[in-house]
Amino acid sequence: MNESESGALTVGEGVVVKLASELVVPGDIELKGEIVGHVQCKDIRIGPDGKLTGSLSASRLVVEGEISSEVAAESVILRESSRAVGIIEYGSIQIEAGAQIEAKLTEASSAPVSDAISS
Repeated sequence: MNESESGALTVGEGVVVKLASELVVPGDIELKGEIVGHVQCKDIRIGPDGKLTGSLSASRLVVEGEISSEVAAESVILRESSRAVGIIEYGSIQIEAGAQIEAKLTEASSAPVSDAISS
């Protein structure tokens, strides 16, 4: 990402964002609240109280909260406090002891991650 693409998004605690169309963020997302819908970004961190429901395409995903989605990410980290439900397609994955997983985990093919989820 170059300097002109520094766009980032923070969704604070208690905030619920329900999307009517896809959300594209050229930078990073810090999710402390909730997003419902289709999200595309560079990196996303879902905090302990954060929740994402829908679909996600990202380079890097770190989950401390909850993700209930169809996910495609080059790098996935599920922290001990996380809960993951759905389908996760990953290039690399790290799962800490204590993470709750009710998801189908699939190693990504050679296709670009951004093409892995259709709208």
